[in-house]
Amino acid sequence: MTAADLRRLFEDGFSDYEFSYKGKMGSVCPHMKENLIAAMYDGKYFDFETFDELMSAPFVGGKSFNEIAQEVIMYG
Repeated sequence: MTAADLRRLFEDGFSDYEFSYKGKMGSVCPHMKENLIAAMYDGKYFDFETFDELMSAPFVGGKSFNEIAQEVIMYG
């Protein structure tokens, strides 16, 4: 999956999304909090204001979704 595909998936916001990267679990909840995108990776929690911020922040093992989109395993 490309970074653009991953971003479209999150933006559609039909559900929460679970993923793994390098054997550790994470999730993205596009509408968990009002006007915020909640995310978690390896037991650490983050809030993002925009999808640009979600995609470019290095919160997944020190890397951003833009960098690792093709290596992320999505569930459900």
